Amino acid sequence: GGLEIVDPLDGTWVGGTFEQGDVLFFHSMCAHRGAPNRGPSLRMSIDARYQRVSDPVGDSSFLPHAQLVWEQIYSGWESTDYQYYWRQWDLDFSEHDTSYHEKRDQLAFEMAATGDERARSTLQRIVARDPDAAKRERASELLANMERVA
Repeated sequence: GGLEIVDPLDGTWVGGTFEQGDVLFFHSMCAHRGAPNRGPSLRMSIDARYQRVSDPVGDSSFLPHAQLVWEQIYSGWESTDYQYYWRQWDLDFSEHDTSYHEKRDQLAFEMAATGDERARSTLQRIVARDPDAAKRERASELLANMERVA
């Protein structure tokens, strides 16, 4: 997620109007983006993925967001029935390939250095989630610079 498409791909994007309860499915390799939400309502989305149990799965797919651990997430649950549900299968874990995200982050740093606003969401993502303290600090500084210029 959060990979910037810098080629404008003029004339090739397809969009449409959605109503409450509508669902859009597409292949994971489909280049996609969200258009600005110009309406008065909150837009929410969910990313749901599936695959065969026999296929390798990235180990990071089972890590919570926001730097939480599962014990924190499950602390208020009354039942343990659905906790760690994936442990019932003998999964083939593979190391997560971060090369696309590293390229995305480098591109965001370069774009932010020139004042390009399209870098903002990636910089915010780095500040919130990246395990590298130096990257988080650099992203914070670039965001602060963008705020001063704005």
